[in-house]
Amino acid sequence: MTSSAADAGADGFELAVAHPAAQPHPVVGVYMRAPSLEAAEEGAAAVWRAAAATHPQLRPWGLLRAEIPLFLPYADW
Repeated sequence: MTSSAADAGADGFELAVAHPAAQPHPVVGVYMRAPSLEAAEEGAAAVWRAAAATHPQLRPWGLLRAEIPLFLPYADW
């Protein structure tokens, strides 16, 4: 079975995981499917903005940066 960004939803968002006790800052891991690293980083930042706008408990947290490690879906590691 193959997957694409379309399988994940229109914005490519798949999953988010919070690590509130991470040091030196809390971390939110956002898993995206995107055609490029730049698109994934922009998408992750957009997901964060939408979540913070919707959930008041997230508003004290600020986005310091959006960095995405690039995973190639069919790489032969």
